[in-house]
Amino acid sequence: VSTQSTGKQWIEENSCQLSIPRAKGTAVQIGSQQIVIMGGETPASEGGGTMPVTSVECIDVTSGVVTALPSLPSPVIGCPSAALLGDNIFLMGEVPSGQCMVFLFNKTRNNWEALPPLPRPAVLCCPMDETVLVMEDNGALLTLEGDRWDQVPQQTILPDGIKITSALHVDQGTIYAITTNPTSSQVSIRELCTTTRTWDVIGDTTSVSLDSGVAQMCPL
Repeated sequence: VSTQSTGKQWIEENSCQLSIPRAKGTAVQIGSQQIVIMGGETPASEGGGTMPVTSVECIDVTSGVVTALPSLPSPVIGCPSAALLGDNIFLMGEVPSGQCMVFLFNKTRNNWEALPPLPRPAVLCCPMDETVLVMEDNGALLTLEGDRWDQVPQQTILPDGIKITSALHVDQGTIYAITTNPTSSQVSIRELCTTTRTWDVIGDTTSVSLDSGVAQMCPL
């Protein structure tokens, strides 16, 4: 399905059948014809509830054909985010052990590999300046340096206690984030200019409840 921004309604563009029902995963677009779906969970076959999945599937949006890709080394179930950089897909999220990991899929080699674990929970993985950045839930940007993730120099982080629940990379210079303040229950929309590396509040509200911890941003 897709949404039309003018009518703001969901329409079925082409029917396709995934191998399993999937929720709380993420996707990355390759060109104008393909969408790769990764991570998330599916209904458990016994006892109710859900179970994490490792399967990865590629949808051809023109034909509706679904192709299986190599499975993930581990299920990715918590706050997944993905980025495409050249022939590489980066998938970031929480694994069942509770650790936040980044996995790299190389389309030429057709395999996944685990990158060094992240030091704390993260909310966004995005391409920028020919590299991939990861954003932690405190607003810090990290870049991979050898066998560890280092914070981008001279970049501000959010005040203590304020956490990001969802973030969106819209171009090479701007990142938007939904943040929550547990002490005031205030929800804010913040903008990070990656040129000046500073956060600015562009909107506040106390009328939105994010008690479930689930919020998602998308361009429209």
